[in-house]
Amino acid sequence: MSLYSFIIKKLNEQNKSVNWLNREAGLSSATIYRMRNKKDYTMNLATAIKIADALNFSMDEFRDINGTTR
Repeated sequence: MSLYSFIIKKLNEQNKSVNWLNREAGLSSATIYRMRNKKDYTMNLATAIKIADALNFSMDEFRDINGTTR
């Protein structure tokens, strides 16, 4: 699963929009769409924390996106 797909899944589960996430997390309006359009997108830690906090999930869930485990 891609990072973008994971975030969209979380948004859909909570009936939230990308625009809501951008506002809630204090992200630029293009941040999430940049993930969609750029295959090698690398998110910085501050952005990851903002998204996880806004969508109320653990940072560990990001690890599970590509099967990365501790």
